[in-house]
Amino acid sequence: MDMIPLSAQMRLPVPSARVLRRQGVVPCILYGYKTDNTLLSCKEIPLQKAFTAAGQSTLVELDIGTHKVPALFYHVAYDPVTDNIAHVDFYAVNMKEEVEAEVPIRFTDTAPATKEVGVILVTPLTRVTVRSLPASLPHSLNISLSPLQKIHDVLYIRDIPLPAGVTITDDADTVIAIAQEQRIEEEPEPTVTAEAVEGATPAIAEGEEAAPTVATKDAPKGKKEKKEE
Repeated sequence: MDMIPLSAQMRLPVPSARVLRRQGVVPCILYGYKTDNTLLSCKEIPLQKAFTAAGQSTLVELDIGTHKVPALFYHVAYDPVTDNIAHVDFYAVNMKEEVEAEVPIRFTDTAPATKEVGVILVTPLTRVTVRSLPASLPHSLNISLSPLQKIHDVLYIRDIPLPAGVTITDDADTVIAIAQEQRIEEEPEPTVTAEAVEGATPAIAEGEEAAPTVATKDAPKGKKEKKEE
């Protein structure tokens, strides 16, 4: 996949990150291959579009004015209130050295097993860590759910098709999808409370007569106070 272009500007420690964000600018930092820690800033909207397109496994071409740097979105922090991007760490890469990155798993097709009554699809893992040259990093890894033909069928990391030059560093025997029986929680049986027992009518033995019931009246309510005129 081609690199995603993104413009960035070098910045000083001041103004503060909070002031920058109020101006629609996101504070960033660049480090990595042949790069000292460099303070940068990016306009919020282009940055968001670039991250949506690139994720954390597609290269971006950072244009910082004097030169361009191939880099990855290494860490993205979000504002807890607005959920907007609040800060980004970019990692400069050496195009001739392998790197590791997290890649999302994209499940395709439908699991035939889920057509059976009471069978559901569970996907406990949706991302894996891959290793390859930067230019070979996949944007995502696709795997078909069609092999899940019946209940208890399983797909593992080792079942994911990989492009040439790409390896997965996670345990190959890790489950990524399984067709399993849907669990139905049983409702607890009602318990008899002391109040219910106290209010229950006692059983009458054969040959005995029931005691007469006495009608009662509510106690008279107090007179309402006369409102002041």
